[in-house]
Amino acid sequence: MSDTSHVLEATHMTEGKGFFERLLDFSFQYAITQKYAKLLYGIHLLLGLIVGTWYVFTGFQTSTSQGLLTLLLALVGYFLTTSPAPAVAATNPRQRLAARRKRLDAWAREKSEQE
Repeated sequence: MSDTSHVLEATHMTEGKGFFERLLDFSFQYAITQKYAKLLYGIHLLLGLIVGTWYVFTGFQTSTSQGLLTLLLALVGYFLTTSPAPAVAATNPRQRLAARRKRLDAWAREKSEQE
């Protein structure tokens, strides 16, 4: 029990910290990503949408072809950032491992039934 006491103390000491204190905690005593992942992802999407829109408008001001190219690239970029890949990366690693094991077991059962 004494091996984990320092972890419990560190968690207790950081309970009263605010968002920016937790964000800038370089001693890594508190995991901010689990609590604020949705907020940071939402801010990321909003900033990407604003910047992409700005690029498209400036592209159309330069020329029609550059505007269309920028619009196409902005749509592709926005599609890639809203794909399920970031949501999967934000899940618990144990959950991902359990899901992989279930898929592997189902695949192995399917292969054994075929033989």
